[in-house]
Amino acid sequence: MSTLQKRSRHASLIPKAKPTELNNWVDDRKTRSLSVPDLHRLRNEWDTYQQSDTIHSISESMLQARNLIDLLNIRMDCDIKKPQIRLKMGPSRYFSKRSDSVTGDWNEGFLFLVSYHAQLFNTVEFDLYDKPHKHWPTTKHVGKAKLRLSKLEGKNDVFVTFLPIYEYRSKRLLPSDFQPTLLETEWIDQASIHNKVGDLSLIGSIQIRVRYKFQEPVHELMPNRNILADDEPAFLSPGLHPLTTATTRRSSYGRADLAQDEEYVDNLFEKRLTQVMSAHIPSEQSIGAHKKKKRNLFQLHRNASFQSIASYRMHWIHGLFSPAKKLPNSSSGRRFGFSQNDSDDNNRFNPDGEDDQESESSSLSSSAPVSDRFAHGARKKAQHIIDSVNFGDRNFASQWMADSFEDVALSHPIVDKLIGLVVSKQTQAMVRAIIKTANSFGQGFRVTGIKLLKSALLVQSFYESLPRPAESASITDIEVIDDACHYFAFALVAYGWRGLCYIGPYGQYARGARDRRSNRLAIIRFLQIDPEDLLGYEYALRKGASFQPSYYVALDRKRDAIVLSIRGTWSLYDAITDLVCEYMPWKGGLVHSGMLASAQWFYTNIIPQIFRYIHHHKLELKSFIITGHSLGGGTASLLTMMVADHVQELRNLADNQQFNFHCYNYAPAAVSSPDLCNMYRDYITSFVCQDDVVGRLSYGTAMKLKELVLDMISAYEMLGGFRTAMTDPKARKLCFQIASQRREKLDADSMYPSLYIPGQIIHIQRKESTYSLHYTTHVISNEMKLTKTCIEDHMISAYQNAFVALREKYHP
Repeated sequence: MSTLQKRSRHASLIPKAKPTELNNWVDDRKTRSLSVPDLHRLRNEWDTYQQSDTIHSISESMLQARNLIDLLNIRMDCDIKKPQIRLKMGPSRYFSKRSDSVTGDWNEGFLFLVSYHAQLFNTVEFDLYDKPHKHWPTTKHVGKAKLRLSKLEGKNDVFVTFLPIYEYRSKRLLPSDFQPTLLETEWIDQASIHNKVGDLSLIGSIQIRVRYKFQEPVHELMPNRNILADDEPAFLSPGLHPLTTATTRRSSYGRADLAQDEEYVDNLFEKRLTQVMSAHIPSEQSIGAHKKKKRNLFQLHRNASFQSIASYRMHWIHGLFSPAKKLPNSSSGRRFGFSQNDSDDNNRFNPDGEDDQESESSSLSSSAPVSDRFAHGARKKAQHIIDSVNFGDRNFASQWMADSFEDVALSHPIVDKLIGLVVSKQTQAMVRAIIKTANSFGQGFRVTGIKLLKSALLVQSFYESLPRPAESASITDIEVIDDACHYFAFALVAYGWRGLCYIGPYGQYARGARDRRSNRLAIIRFLQIDPEDLLGYEYALRKGASFQPSYYVALDRKRDAIVLSIRGTWSLYDAITDLVCEYMPWKGGLVHSGMLASAQWFYTNIIPQIFRYIHHHKLELKSFIITGHSLGGGTASLLTMMVADHVQELRNLADNQQFNFHCYNYAPAAVSSPDLCNMYRDYITSFVCQDDVVGRLSYGTAMKLKELVLDMISAYEMLGGFRTAMTDPKARKLCFQIASQRREKLDADSMYPSLYIPGQIIHIQRKESTYSLHYTTHVISNEMKLTKTCIEDHMISAYQNAFVALREKYHP
């Protein structure tokens, strides 16, 4: 073996010379040198990638664009041996490989699906870890970098950038803006303020390549912008009622999408309205209507008179306890295609209101074969739901939820699998929705539940210490007050017999009445209307009926109006509609996507039938009213915006240019941006009671509240703990001063856009047991205030108490 070979074999054992200053400078320059790729070539590759069938088949129906981030390298001012990066956005997270180089040199790509809502609020987080050993758990969280998607506006579709990496701290510090405030107080040691308040230290940078086309708020973002499919299955089934909708599709629109493009929905509405208006109206005899006229048990004629209030009450109670068979279904409603389904009511009385003899003749004798009796029972049970086969489409709701929340299942596979073993698919989707919302809302939220509770109590005390803003003069217009009280009854009874059991004296009667578990009877008895005037109602097929709330359509003879009342949140699937709180571009603004989907279902399925009924009863009707509470109020608002665009068409059908169309909302959710709120101000009146939290709750206000809560945690920990902040007046005052400054900064920042209550807003103010009405603006939805009564003020009972007191005040 030669001497050269021996020297090269043992060269690593030869003592190396100490590096000179020049060598150190050269090495430092090498580590800081960067290679910039050919962006022109990458942009062409990205365009080809965007147009490929593979990427379009990933999740086209979820209204999401693609954000591809290439992780290149890092440059650090601190020692790090084996760097590894975790990328996270909402429920999606990735880990890079564990690099052997201190500069990373990964050149790895990671794909994120970005909705328009995510572009507004979400941030891609880059967490830097030092993992010197592959299998030994000594990973150290070194630093963090962030890329806010809303900051990508105006950028090229492909670009390379550097993100600053800041040191990682497990505890959140107050911003440096609070240093002057803390230096003025003697409560804190002046020397320790710099360690408790200030910005994080910059320790390096990360180089990334971003490939993303920024989404503009235009309708092209929404699916099904194409013309209405010619091969769409006809929704008129010759075997069923000629006006009844039927479908064999996965969704109400032909595919498992949530909300649809405005142009597509308008085309669908016009198509269905044309079909409904041209359909033949069956005669009363053809649908088995009663020839003999039933006596109205509730309607008080204008010439009716009672000798005393006691006699009137006896008349009302008599109607309350009347047998169900004396209250037949509305034959007029059935003739004009309104569904009449009540799952609570089907097994308790004959929905057609036939006499016992007629009912017995239609049933099979006990001597009939068992198979025939089973078949007859199945047909009899099916007749109650066949008229509304597309109401509560289980396939649509289940498929949409599975598609939408699949990323949650991928991010939490073990938890999702365990939950799926013990609950139904619908409940599992509900849990996924909660996890997805929590992940998006709680990004960077690393605190315990106890700390959150303590901070929330301090924030509540802070809001209660603030002076109430000056209100406008009290409303004394009797007409406004009468309309508010009158139509609240229609919104209240949409909750059916279950909701009424918790309201006032009617609940006492209902709990002991016969056939009390009937939503149909609850509506008739509470409103004291003729059964013939309850045209349609849907309280059936609730499994999987997300984005399709229960409702009823009734005639209001006192006001010559037809009323559509939409139920608020009651079931698990109503809660899913609430949880799908992502923003969606619509009509040039932003709206709540879950409630938009519900409103579009009403618009294309129920409104055409109401238009036709108005056309054929133009001499009897002068108004069309939409109302609802909570979720029902938010859905009613968006539905009103759709119908308002066709108000001239409605007046032409009614042959009355003065035909009134209006929406009365009670405790409505914040569902639209300010421009849409003002645009339809003449058609919508919204009522908000005291500190009702729902009208102030949107994704933007929730994010602001989150920031305020986190800063309050830092504040009370800096002042000596929660007990000190609650018991010591000086410490509490300093906490409130910090919260006030932070609140002002959040209000001035446009980082978190909010949704607002639509229309003309009337604030119901309560002082002890006295109520008053005041006009206010959409500013009431600027922030989410925590008070002791913020949840209680949203309950239907709070509004019931308010309107009862107002009615007694102005009509003693």
